[in-house]
Amino acid sequence: MSPEKKRKLRNIALLAILGLIGGTFAFTAFNQQAINDREFENRADVGGRVHDYFDGDENKDVFVENFGQKPILVRLQLSEFGEFQERGSDVWQPIISGEREELDSWTTYIPEATDVSQRRSDSLSAAFNELSNLTFGYSRGDVSPPWYLPTFNTAYNSPITAAAGHARDLSYRGEDGELYQRATHPGAGTTNYWSQGDTYTNTGQWPGQTITRETAQNLYQDRAPITLHQWNERYTAFREGNSDGDDLLGNYWVMDEANGWAYYARALQAGEATSYLLDASHMTEVVHNFQGSYYYGVHVKSELIGMPPPMEQVNTLSPDIPRFQDEPAYIGFSDVLGDFLHLIRGGEVLDPDANIPDSELDSLLPSLRPGNRFTTAGEQFLYLGEVGDHEHMIIRNRTIKGPSWNEQPTVLASWYAGLNLDFKERVQPVVIPARDDVPVTVAPNYIEWGGIEGWAPRNLEGPVAQDLTRVNPQGIPQAFALSMADVLYFSAQSPGGGGNVPFRTWQNRVAGDGEWWFTRTGAENVPQWHPWHELGPTAWGIHRETTEDGIPLGALLPGPRAESGTTGGVRPALIVQAGVVKMR
Repeated sequence: MSPEKKRKLRNIALLAILGLIGGTFAFTAFNQQAINDREFENRADVGGRVHDYFDGDENKDVFVENFGQKPILVRLQLSEFGEFQERGSDVWQPIISGEREELDSWTTYIPEATDVSQRRSDSLSAAFNELSNLTFGYSRGDVSPPWYLPTFNTAYNSPITAAAGHARDLSYRGEDGELYQRATHPGAGTTNYWSQGDTYTNTGQWPGQTITRETAQNLYQDRAPITLHQWNERYTAFREGNSDGDDLLGNYWVMDEANGWAYYARALQAGEATSYLLDASHMTEVVHNFQGSYYYGVHVKSELIGMPPPMEQVNTLSPDIPRFQDEPAYIGFSDVLGDFLHLIRGGEVLDPDANIPDSELDSLLPSLRPGNRFTTAGEQFLYLGEVGDHEHMIIRNRTIKGPSWNEQPTVLASWYAGLNLDFKERVQPVVIPARDDVPVTVAPNYIEWGGIEGWAPRNLEGPVAQDLTRVNPQGIPQAFALSMADVLYFSAQSPGGGGNVPFRTWQNRVAGDGEWWFTRTGAENVPQWHPWHELGPTAWGIHRETTEDGIPLGALLPGPRAESGTTGGVRPALIVQAGVVKMR
């Protein structure tokens, strides 16, 4: 805030911009039994939490976290209320007729059809142009996404949101049963309050579990929020053959200019948090020059619903699938909104825990996005991406715990032998170099990380940099461990970066429920004078937690080859054929 603005604010009795939040949770396909996360907590199958961080001035961050185990659809709606009181008067004059305490009387934000950041000129919300300008999306350019603290409140049916700083939740009830407007989540609500590796322990002052959380990263914003009208222009171009359709789904928001509902343009997967819908609320000079007091509030309403069962992903008109509250049963929304939701529901993996029969894989795998989870042949996999014509690389979501790196080849062979025959017919031949044929010839302490230690080495060369796993007719169908080169190939250029890759953030690299895992790449032994020398021969793997030196979870780090553990281990990968009829 500039000194001039501060001087003006001293001349009026300023009431802070309120972050008022209400939540509507419509998990119509919800299973109320918790899945047992043996290492941390019991998490709900389906659940989400709205986060609203507000600093009392201009910063206002609004996004949604999926704390459950299954994908959800997300929509948010903003409404505004404002009133002025002239100096010397005891009467408040609302901008639009309504009551401060009656949220249903607030005015819904309605955008122009071609600009989500402008209120529609012929709508009631246009009256708020003289009060504030809202900044939609993550406004800090093409940089790494922000960090947030995951919610402590993982009760699926709790309407309490994660309101931090000056934001106030409207659903919190005290021990006396009365409603209290209060913050419900730690933090000051300021820009970039949370950062990588931060932890916070809830000792009971916040709703939810009394546990320690470590910060996580929002999804990278693929593009700034747009209106449904603008989305339809892209969809029309795709249908007419003038676009490849890559921009129809992704990590961004689409706001319906008819009623202000903003939809996330893809299903939000377990453990993910959307990119920002709202990033700031700037008060106008009219407000700062007003001689008296003013009140301005933004209310965030949410609806978060489950996804259809996998076998109904094509038939999204089924009457049994979860729908938003005003969405017509059986037929869903009509026109453009119906097309949009149909595409999301039919274009995502809908239930990562439901076993997909082998007969469905030819249509399923080509439609997946890198990072989607799915279950087949009794195993849950993470989809890494297409690596050849109808050739798809997948990796087991959970690790096989207990074995050491030295035992990894035997463990992989044993796991592969246990797969069913139909699924193994899809597995393609690969050639995996013998152990230590392609070690990293630079000692771990001399790796150049380009300022982001643990993400992507900059001085790898020779065979280790070229050790990408691909189909090779000279090889055999088998399970394998990813190489360091494979990990880099499937990673964004920097943490939180863009690209159609599965490892876009530190968290994306960690297996299953916070598990470390081995690569197949050995590490050069460190010099005798270095403290790491006593560990003996080492190999590269993905770390599961932030180190004392601040290197985050998900980092590439060397570890002892002979050491095993109960919190991670071997993570088998495969290249499978799909999208064509199998030859039998």
